[in-house]
Amino acid sequence: MTAPVTLPMRRRRAAAVWVPREHGAWSWLVSPVIAGAIVAGPYIHQLFVLGIAVGGYLFFNAASWWAKMPVKRRGETVRPMITYAAAAGLFTIALLVSAGWGALGWLVALLVPLAVAYLLTLRGAGRSLGSGLATAVASSALLLVAVQPDLLAFLRDPRPEWWWAAAIMYGSTAGTLFAVKSMIRESGSNRFLAASVAWHVGWVVVAAVGSRHGLPLTWTAYFLVTTVRSAVLPLVARRHPLRPMTIGLIELGITVLMLALYVWPGV
Repeated sequence: MTAPVTLPMRRRRAAAVWVPREHGAWSWLVSPVIAGAIVAGPYIHQLFVLGIAVGGYLFFNAASWWAKMPVKRRGETVRPMITYAAAAGLFTIALLVSAGWGALGWLVALLVPLAVAYLLTLRGAGRSLGSGLATAVASSALLLVAVQPDLLAFLRDPRPEWWWAAAIMYGSTAGTLFAVKSMIRESGSNRFLAASVAWHVGWVVVAAVGSRHGLPLTWTAYFLVTTVRSAVLPLVARRHPLRPMTIGLIELGITVLMLALYVWPGV
């Protein structure tokens, strides 16, 4: 009697090992690289950075399934792990050929927040706020790799607009994490809602301070918009639950707005 239910479930799980179900995560991979191309201009190495990010994310997903599966079923994750590790490795070689060995510095640096996120996954907290914030660090750092793939060269000439661009990316990306959790997993928690609003208000202050040092005032307005979203939509969702697709489209719109502001007025 259970076979008709179990088989499709196993097939869905097997598919999820190869292709993650968290569709919003793709924005975390693509938008920093696009922003980097906007800030510093388009270069071929940015395609390699994107390839490494996608391959690495897919490998991380398969490795996370390995951690969650019973020991006797972990073999199901070996093939996708090898496949995606190989793909990320090929893009890494292409990046090193394109940008030089200095790019290895960035790759090592990115492993730190990813290792934190994976350790939390091993402890059963892969969907925790801490794991998300650590992953957001790696995601936002992709912008810096996109603007200057050689870490040593970056450190010799750390331009303020690059730091601001990455900081804005992190504030917004982590803000999405707070906002989505407050509408889904933490939808009934006033404490989490308060933390989410506080995060966004904090970035309004950061942007306002930045505007006194050359950052366009438009970014303060942007974070004000995201703050309103963080306060209003979770309250709306408590009365009229929002579908994940609706929430995703709203967050996609905010991401598109952010990318448009990177174009004009810039950072």
